[in-house]
Amino acid sequence: MDSGVAARYGRRAGSFLGNAALIGLGWGWFEAGWVRLRELEVEVPGLQPELDGLRIAHLSDFHLGVPSRGTHAVDRAVEWAAERRPDLVAITGDLLTHPRGEQRLRGVIERLPLPAFAVLGNHDVAISRDPQARASNLTELAPATLLRDEGVMLELRGKRVWIAGTDPRLIARGETKLDPNALSREADLRILLCHYPRIFDRVEPGIFELVLAGHMHDGQIAVPYPGGKVRLAHLSARYQRGIYRTSAGVMHVSPGLGTTFVPFRFAARPEATELVLRSSRQASISTDILARYAADAAREVVGVHGVSESPLPGRRGVRVGADEGGVRVELHLTVEWGASIPELGRDVQLRVREYLLRMADVDPVAVDVTVDEIGPRT
Repeated sequence: MDSGVAARYGRRAGSFLGNAALIGLGWGWFEAGWVRLRELEVEVPGLQPELDGLRIAHLSDFHLGVPSRGTHAVDRAVEWAAERRPDLVAITGDLLTHPRGEQRLRGVIERLPLPAFAVLGNHDVAISRDPQARASNLTELAPATLLRDEGVMLELRGKRVWIAGTDPRLIARGETKLDPNALSREADLRILLCHYPRIFDRVEPGIFELVLAGHMHDGQIAVPYPGGKVRLAHLSARYQRGIYRTSAGVMHVSPGLGTTFVPFRFAARPEATELVLRSSRQASISTDILARYAADAAREVVGVHGVSESPLPGRRGVRVGADEGGVRVELHLTVEWGASIPELGRDVQLRVREYLLRMADVDPVAVDVTVDEIGPRT
C-alpha cells in the first residue's frame, strides 16, 4: 500500500473515531438530564399496618453549582415529587458541588412538599477528589430539616416515625467515626438517612427498619454488556443502586440526579424514586410496576432496540400475569439487525430475573421473550 492510500485510510479512520467520540459525548450529555421517575414498592418486615402504603420521595446527589444537565434532572424530579405529594421527602446528600449553587438549591427545597429531610454528602464538605468540589458549609436548609448526627420524631398516620441523619464526616478514610446505631430511638418505624451506602454494614439488626443512601450514581459512566454492565466508578462497591436486604433491615440506594467530575452519564440514568412501604403481610407489587421494571431491564441488554407495541387488542409490549406458583413475564421486543436472537433471549431472561429480584423481591416462574421486529440494517 503506497503512502497516499495509507494517508487516506488514516484520515477516514480518524474522522470516524472523532465522529463516534462526538456522538458518545452528546449522548452522555443528554442522558445526564434524562431523568427516570420511578415508583417502587418496598416490603419492610415488621411494618405496622397503619403505615402500609406510606410514601417516601427519595432524592439524592443534586451536585448543583457546576455546569451539568443534572440541573434539569433535579428540576424535573422536584416537580414530580410536588405532584405526587408523598408523606415525606428524603434527600441523601451531595446537594452542592460548589457554593455558587446554593441559591438554586434553596429554590429547589422551597418547591418540595413537606415534611422534607436532608443530610449532607462528601461534596458538600469537599471531601472529594473532584477538582470542582468546594465546601459549602450549610448549617440549615429551611423549610427542610437538615440532619447532622441527629433525628426528629414525626407522627404519621397515628404512628411514631423516627428520621435520623448522619453527618458526612461519619465515615472518613474508610473508617466509621460514629456508631450509627446510637442515632436510633424507640418508634414504630425508624429510618436512617446517610450519604454512604456502606453504612448498612454497620447497622445492627432491629435498630433501623429502613436505610436510605446515595453517593454511587449507579456508576455514572457504565459499559453495558449482555445481561448487565460494568460501572466505571466504585468498581468494587457492594451496594450500587436499588433495594438491598440483610438481617439489619432494608436499604434503598438512589442513582442520584446530578453528575460529578464530568457532566455526563452513560448507561446510568438519573432517577427520582417514590418508595411505597408495604408490610410483610400486605406487600404486593402491581403488575404495571413489574412490567415497567421488566421493560427497563430488557432495554439494558445489548442488541435490544426497544419494546414492541402492537395495535392488536390485548397485545402489549410487556405483560405480567399470575401463573401457577408465581408471576409470568412476557416480553415482545424489537432487536437490532445482526443480533443473535437465541443468545439475546437468554441474556434478556437473566437480566429481567435479576432486576425483578433486586428491585421488587419477585422471582418470576417464567420470562418469555418474543422477537416481533428486527431493526433496519445500518
